[in-house]
Amino acid sequence: MSRMLVLRLTRPVGANDALSYAQERAAHLNAVMDAYTRWLAETMVGAEAQVDGWLTEWRDHYIQLCPKSATNPGRIASNVAQNRFAFDTLGKFLVVQGAWTPAEHAARLAEYDAISAAV
Repeated sequence: MSRMLVLRLTRPVGANDALSYAQERAAHLNAVMDAYTRWLAETMVGAEAQVDGWLTEWRDHYIQLCPKSATNPGRIASNVAQNRFAFDTLGKFLVVQGAWTPAEHAARLAEYDAISAAV
């Protein structure tokens, strides 16, 4: 547990249409992940220093949000920054694929930021 970020989620009452939709299309997950990893390989070449800087910036941002009494805020902040990077990158891929508009990506990233700030 010391290396995990655990979020408790409540299950909505009734049908979960988004989950049902995703489950119906689960057979396509391999193709989607293949396309995503190929896109990453093409777009992330040579970006290591930029990614490291971005992760440091966001880690520092999240450390500032941690209460003074937090246990190991650096680890928590690093994990959340890495998770945000993954979410943002996946969102950019979805925009390129036409699954999200840039506005949807921005809105979902803003929602992610609000939730992560509470963590």
